[in-house]
Amino acid sequence: MFTIYEQMLSERQRLEDQAKSIEGQIHSLPVGKLIWTRNEKRIKCYRSDGHNQVYISQKNKKLIEQLAAKILFPSCSSTLLIILFQPFT
Repeated sequence: MFTIYEQMLSERQRLEDQAKSIEGQIHSLPVGKLIWTRNEKRIKCYRSDGHNQVYISQKNKKLIEQLAAKILFPSCSSTLLIILFQPFT
């Protein structure tokens, strides 16, 4: 039978593995930043490197989704890492 401490250690290990997996996913995302504009009913997406913006066709939804995920992942992963590496008190 597991003690509470052993359960906490196994849960911490699971969360550390999950955080590493998320970090790996972040690093595999394409380079650039997603910029979108809305003009009445149409949405146009652009990929930016900080200086130039390149139009992304709506047919290339995979790239748009990957760049959008890049916006969401860093905030989630940094929060996870802060929580994970807090010492037990």
